[in-house]
Amino acid sequence: MSSQTSKLELRDRIVTVRFTAAEYQQVVNEATAGQQQPAVYCRQRLLARDHNRPTLLSPTMLSEVRSLRMTLGHLGNALNQIAHQLNQGDAASVELMQETCELLRMVRTEVRDFHAILK
Repeated sequence: MSSQTSKLELRDRIVTVRFTAAEYQQVVNEATAGQQQPAVYCRQRLLARDHNRPTLLSPTMLSEVRSLRMTLGHLGNALNQIAHQLNQGDAASVELMQETCELLRMVRTEVRDFHAILK
């Protein structure tokens, strides 16, 4: 179901839900993080086809994705430098190889952490 409705599908039913102050703030925060109105956010979450998967990334998940993308970018850059040096016939520097190994460890850790958040 799309967020846009046709004239034949007017949203004319109202469901009243009560939240505690903390619950309401959580709904508002998560809706705002996804740049949505709270009602739209709640409707999408409730009507999601696969209830085991989030319809939106939480602020924590977004932060993890950004961090992982940044680390992958650094890793790609380091690998490109190694490839460039090897294509020039030079040996890759020990420092660059160590940096690349550290970046690989960071990627593994960040992927594991992100996977844990998704569970």
